[in-house]
Amino acid sequence: MKKLLKTTFVLCLSFLMLSCSSEDDKYDVTESQSLFIVKSINDLSPKKSVLEKEFKTIKLFEGITEMKNFKVTEDTILNKTFIQGEGINENGYAVLFRTEIKIEQIGSNKYSLKRINAKFGESCSGVNCSKCVFAEGGGCDCETTGSILHGPGYCNHSTSVSDGDVR
Repeated sequence: MKKLLKTTFVLCLSFLMLSCSSEDDKYDVTESQSLFIVKSINDLSPKKSVLEKEFKTIKLFEGITEMKNFKVTEDTILNKTFIQGEGINENGYAVLFRTEIKIEQIGSNKYSLKRINAKFGESCSGVNCSKCVFAEGGGCDCETTGSILHGPGYCNHSTSVSDGDVR
């Protein structure tokens, strides 16, 4: 009986200590290669430098410069969530790129964003296309074609797979 009371007391004390700590104490704001925490999934600009480093670890994105406009997107057909960004590829053309993530809400106003596969990514780069978009269900579409004098506009879709090879 004495042991049961002691165990109950320790459990209650532990619970009380956890419930009294602030949100910031419970969830350490950390940044690592596969996980970071944000206060808003609608504004990733405070994590721009972290996101650039994250994307550069994917072989497919090594040649992309001027990475910007990071945002969380969803593909409702694939039922997947992504972090997506824009940049310039090694040929000087605009490129759209993304990697799959999982979002978990922690606390009342913080979100954990974790990459699903550290080596997977996909990109859309335009050929006579000034604006490529990821198509629902996979692939790319050319949303805004360039000059018709240069031929039809289209987007190249590239992916890197689990072993890191670009396809």
